Amino acid sequence: MKQLNNKGFDYRIVSYEKIHSVTESDFTALLGALEPKEGQRIFEGCAGYGAVTERIFNLTQNLSNPPELFILDESEAQLERARQQLAIPAENIIKGDIRFCPFEDNFFDTVVVKMGIHEISFGEQKKAVREIFRILKPGGKFVMWDLALDNETQPVFQDIMRKKNDLAGFEIINQNRYLQSLDELHELYEVAGFERIEEVYSINHPVGTIDRLEELVSKDRKLISEEREVDPIDEIYLNMIAQMRLKLLNAYIRKRVPGHLKVRFQYQDFGNNINLTIPKMIMSGYKPK
Repeated sequence: MKQLNNKGFDYRIVSYEKIHSVTESDFTALLGALEPKEGQRIFEGCAGYGAVTERIFNLTQNLSNPPELFILDESEAQLERARQQLAIPAENIIKGDIRFCPFEDNFFDTVVVKMGIHEISFGEQKKAVREIFRILKPGGKFVMWDLALDNETQPVFQDIMRKKNDLAGFEIINQNRYLQSLDELHELYEVAGFERIEEVYSINHPVGTIDRLEELVSKDRKLISEEREVDPIDEIYLNMIAQMRLKLLNAYIRKRVPGHLKVRFQYQDFGNNINLTIPKMIMSGYKPK
């Protein structure tokens, strides 16, 4: 039995759409890349609470033979959120590791991973994408939505996210994750054997540190809730801690982002909030027939 490194995400109970400034237009572009069809098997890996699968279901539920949808994630807490909001069979909501998928070869028509591959080291990312290649049918499509940094912006943004995770108590997330460059996204597809690799849709929205307030105390809130119900006094305490950590995060960003990169990050400092525009890319590739 593989050991799963899920504890960080068991405590990171947030709206990923909010903290990443995701729009419904972004999801529309993703669904366009996926092109879900009748009778397909579609798998969302590193699914969290299944935000992508929820939208695929809503788009296809009225088809005469809607796709069969599966999700997989390492975190039981995230999967419990999925069970509460997804109208798919319980046996299709699976706890597991994207690097060791519990499916036979050539099983799926489409695989999608949104902002999940970067949660493991680059070497392990290659292993995960090879595993995705294995479970796809010949001619099947892999769609990935992830960071698309470059050699200059990658180390700076990775350091900022490490600081945020340290402040929030998500040290285990820092141990595992690697935030890729756009060139490395291409490499993941190429090394696994995919062809017809395409940059489908570029995402460049400002992301504000103030939107991380909930995340900065997510672990604290979860730990309190495991002992008792969170009360108004707890809320005052959590807000105070969140504001303190936000100030520390903003101070770190001011020091860490060099002047020559502020234009590229579209850096905006509003005092209690710093906006950075972090490039992401929706990509696709096909397993050869």
